[in-house]
Amino acid sequence: DFKRGQYFTLSYCYFEYGHKTNLIGSSDASLQFNITFHHNIWKNCASRVPLLRNANFHFYNNYVFGDMTDSKASLSYIASCRANSYRFSEHNYLDGCKNVCETTSGGVSKSYGEAVSNKCQFQARNIDFSKFDTDATLFYYDASKKQTKAYITDAVTARKECLMYSGVMKQKKVTNTSMNVNNVNGAI
Repeated sequence: DFKRGQYFTLSYCYFEYGHKTNLIGSSDASLQFNITFHHNIWKNCASRVPLLRNANFHFYNNYVFGDMTDSKASLSYIASCRANSYRFSEHNYLDGCKNVCETTSGGVSKSYGEAVSNKCQFQARNIDFSKFDTDATLFYYDASKKQTKAYITDAVTARKECLMYSGVMKQKKVTNTSMNVNNVNGAI
């Protein structure tokens, strides 16, 4: 959990069977900004991947897997955007997930370049985060190339790299990265 602060990155981690897995924001009044999650795996986690409050958040190249045939997995939702939070999602691989993102209390989940309201502001400095994904003063964005300054791949490559490299002290390299365990009935 990241409850207060700014400029946090969570990368190459592995979570399994968490009920309420990740939280960003200690309360609806506490602003967290410039938080990034990339190249992580969540396997059969019920919810909060993550739950956000008053945050601008970059979520890219992650792999979220839910096995709906597993009786131990109580799958609910992936992300929850609340209290004027912004979730910028890019090239994640979601397999067998029930509800990708719920939004309440002014929370927004967006893809690259989508316009959103400017309610997510750092009040003490009157900073508007509504365009944080394309504003080079707020985000690692190269305006001349019109792309994020980060290692970002397509979702299929991201899934394979997460399987190969994510997890504590990864010593056994995964070589079987075959696709979809679940039957796919739609795409987002």
